[in-house]
Amino acid sequence: MDIQLSKSGGRILSCFPLSVGALSLFLVGCGGGYPVPTLEVAEPVSVEWRIVESREVPVYEEVVATVRPRKEAQVAAKVTGRILKIDAIPGTRVKTGEVIANIDVGELEASLTRARAAFAQAERDLARFLSLRESGAIALSDYEQAESRERMAAATVQEIKALVDSASVTAPPSFRG
Repeated sequence: MDIQLSKSGGRILSCFPLSVGALSLFLVGCGGGYPVPTLEVAEPVSVEWRIVESREVPVYEEVVATVRPRKEAQVAAKVTGRILKIDAIPGTRVKTGEVIANIDVGELEASLTRARAAFAQAERDLARFLSLRESGAIALSDYEQAESRERMAAATVQEIKALVDSASVTAPPSFRG
């Protein structure tokens, strides 16, 4: 190892030849006998290019939700029975008075026929009791009972007829679907 003095008075170690030798031994030792990789030139690749544009893109997102109408109405039949036909399904728009469902009224129609027969009989009885009362053959109370039976039979006919007519379920008047 050579030691030299610099012009400024300091010492410089000249170990340059020694350090170059050590470095070259190190590099030879790192080779390890493996082949040195070579760079290969690749074929040129075709590339598509476009001009960037700014535009709105719709964004969709799937969510689970419950949809509720703004307005809904509870409807019910005034009579019980088997449903014959449903004209509206939940979620469809209906207008006021539109038929939603029809109910079987077979039994009610039979009751209406019986009530009409009872009313006809009560009318005949009332006419007979009127002629008997005028002749003095019956008491006034018997005539009044026949008159009451005739009015009750008429009311029964009206009641059953109203039930038969209400066998269709319609959208309520306050509802404007």
